[in-house]
Amino acid sequence: NILIVGGGSIGERHLRCFQQTPPCEVALCEIQPALRERLREQYQLRETFATVEEAAGREWDGVVICTPAHLHVPHAAALAAVSPEAVAPAACAVGATSPRE
Repeated sequence: NILIVGGGSIGERHLRCFQQTPPCEVALCEIQPALRERLREQYQLRETFATVEEAAGREWDGVVICTPAHLHVPHAAALAAVSPEAVAPAACAVGATSPRE
């Protein structure tokens, strides 16, 4: 039950690798409709989301944030609200002022 946030080259690489790791079920959150649909079809994804807020409507076992660095903190915060154990700190995060953010 893994969520990949961002369907660019890094997100797609993570998506592909998690799909090859049974028993992972992978979902994608991607704001761009055409890219989201292409990846949904190419990887036969059961679930896709257009926004982080949509994806935060359920719990995840793991979350991989593959969006531009300035979005890491707000995306992690939104998803940590429902799946705090699933969101690991983003190495390239910008904007957090304390470890709790």
